[in-house]
Amino acid sequence: MSRKLWRALICLMCVVLLSGCVAPIRERAPAESSAHDIRVEFEAPVADAIADRTIHTSLHYLTPDGSQLRAFAAEVTVLGGESEAEAVLRVLLGGSAPQGLRSPLPAGSLHTGGGPSVIVAGGVATVMLSSVVRALTPREMFAARMAIANTLTELPYVSYVNVLVEGREEGIAAGSNIPFGTLARQPNTDVDAAWRHQEALLENVDHQGFAKLITVYVPVAGGRFITPQVRNVAFADAQVTTLIRSVLWEISKGAEQTQALPDLNRYLYGDPEELLQADSVTRVIRFNFYDELGTALVEHGVTRGMLCALLTQSVTSILPHVRGVQVRIGVHALTDLSEAESLDGRPLSASGDVWVPAYFWDAVGAFGSIALPNQSGARLVKVDRPVRAIERLQPRALLGQLLLGPQPTDGRQDLIPALPPGVSNEDFLAISLQDSVALVNLSARFAQACRGLSEWEERNVVYAIVNLLTEFSDVRRVIFFVEGTQVRSLAGGLEMRGVFLRNPGLFE
Repeated sequence: MSRKLWRALICLMCVVLLSGCVAPIRERAPAESSAHDIRVEFEAPVADAIADRTIHTSLHYLTPDGSQLRAFAAEVTVLGGESEAEAVLRVLLGGSAPQGLRSPLPAGSLHTGGGPSVIVAGGVATVMLSSVVRALTPREMFAARMAIANTLTELPYVSYVNVLVEGREEGIAAGSNIPFGTLARQPNTDVDAAWRHQEALLENVDHQGFAKLITVYVPVAGGRFITPQVRNVAFADAQVTTLIRSVLWEISKGAEQTQALPDLNRYLYGDPEELLQADSVTRVIRFNFYDELGTALVEHGVTRGMLCALLTQSVTSILPHVRGVQVRIGVHALTDLSEAESLDGRPLSASGDVWVPAYFWDAVGAFGSIALPNQSGARLVKVDRPVRAIERLQPRALLGQLLLGPQPTDGRQDLIPALPPGVSNEDFLAISLQDSVALVNLSARFAQACRGLSEWEERNVVYAIVNLLTEFSDVRRVIFFVEGTQVRSLAGGLEMRGVFLRNPGLFE
């Protein structure tokens, strides 16, 4: 066969593979198997658990003189319940380093005082450092940020990194309003050259302005979560008013999959006020809005709690040395949020009338994927749902979304519930992730609710759960139990013993 013909055949095979036409995996009917020919090597789980696992990645350390970054291939153990981002930072900033290299930050630099040390949402990793790093020079801090950014962007779902100290931006130099900003991957590992560029920016800001990647927070459709968005913004100067009005404009623009907002600058009464705190370093920004903003928020379906969250997280992540914000609408200071106004349905009050980032990190949402059947039940439809970013790697967070069934924010009207009526989170007795397998122990009530389902309804129940759990990067197979035992079938049409694989052919 000629070489050209071989090439033609290879090209034809590639077209077929890339066409997206994936046939469903054929399921075995219970009648095709005896009661003794299917075995699994795992026991039914009795409690939720996520086993330790190992990932292969590159960690970016500094040369001894701090002038260069060096990548080091490493095996990193991800502890059960720990995110991959948390694991790689734990190792990178643990104080030790490979021979001939040094850690970018001293031991104890990661925030450990409650809450996560890193939050990943929308492709952005927000890293929380402790006050220990304030002893570093601006150049040392810049080098550390480069090392952290290049390490975290080795993870396929991280494109940008925002580094905060005790929940706020520190700034590129003492007394400067210019933020370090959000970092993408740095292809140039010459720290000295990159720092000289930052110094030139400082020298020319008065007559040239400056541009930075910044992270603003926008509302997720549905009104319960906020999510980070990275923007490349050119600032005319480094005055506080210029920075804040630019930030308000970026927040108001929103983004895809986000909720629309009124133009916040339009309702701002005068310039934002800068309130220097007792330490003469940190500050609070006070926003005074016209009373009409309250009406505009209602028209856009945005709560006052959402407004406080967006302003607090955006401003403290961008403007250096801002510890929080105060918000007034008309003559009313927003210091207390009712159950209806807060994002999590619980009343919330600002300490000292100042909203600080710690109030709203739990409201940062990340999107996870679930599968719901279309109206005919013939296919499953992938639906992205926001969940708390810190719970994104917890199976029950996504199962909770599956249990909710179709929602108005799904963007489609032809979806139906995947799970049978009457089941709840309690009917998932235990879920364990180990050795690339998800073990699911269902209740007898769950099995009872499945009896009487049609063949396609039974299939959709099972594969909605299977495809959900195999969204987790380390899960390849799913095994089901009912009250600790593998059962032959849930509704009579699908063999439940043995192992299930992801079935992409069921999706539209």
